[in-house]
Amino acid sequence: MWRSLPHALQLAAPLFVPTLKSLYTLYDSMRSSTLDFENTQAAWFFSDLVEFGGEQAKPLFTPWLPFIVEMIDHPADVRQAAVYGLGVTAELHPDVFRGFKTQVLQGLHRVITMDESREEENIFATENAISALGKIIQHHGESLDIGSEIQKWINYLPTDSKDEETDVIYKQFCYFAKHFPVQVFGEHFSLLGRILTLIAEAFQSPLVKDDTQEILTQTLQDIRCNSPSAALQAAIQQFSKCHNGDETIKQMIINTISA
Repeated sequence: MWRSLPHALQLAAPLFVPTLKSLYTLYDSMRSSTLDFENTQAAWFFSDLVEFGGEQAKPLFTPWLPFIVEMIDHPADVRQAAVYGLGVTAELHPDVFRGFKTQVLQGLHRVITMDESREEENIFATENAISALGKIIQHHGESLDIGSEIQKWINYLPTDSKDEETDVIYKQFCYFAKHFPVQVFGEHFSLLGRILTLIAEAFQSPLVKDDTQEILTQTLQDIRCNSPSAALQAAIQQFSKCHNGDETIKQMIINTISA
């Protein structure tokens, strides 16, 4: 039954959410369980409730937030579900999320940088944490040291393209590049060489969708128009020497920013 609940929310939340109130004890038992599997199911249910339940679901998911925040430090499967849900909360319900922002930020930085965060058993949780961090920066930037947070976030890239959140992450990257160019590219585009390498990694990922590739291409065109000629040439030289990936993508990037 638990596994069918998220599907019902996605398909018919306005009809389904009112019935959840009578079943809340059942859902809460998943959250308070000592079993990782049940914690994971609870966290994914929370995520779907936040994402698809709308305003009428707020009285149901809001009391869970302190427990979901604690799950940031749980085993990887639980952590993946929890950080995804927290990112969605930051994006869709900023008023609910605001009081937990500092604690969540600290937790996300902690799990992204912990030992073995990029190992196979942790990588899905890590990529979801990077995506969640991007959502917080994007939707709560006015109350953050946004320069510092974007620079940290950029340093967490590239992802290993293991999770569908990879596409979300590179959309976030393009948003930051457009709206916060100094933080992304550095003063006088001093970091442009590394950024070109990140863009190449994005184009090589099978999880980056066509529409995101179009936005990445627009980012390259903006780089061509906005970066000083000397910085652009230095970045192209650095990128040409350092990038060891797909030669077709490499040449496409160079042609786009040189056109």
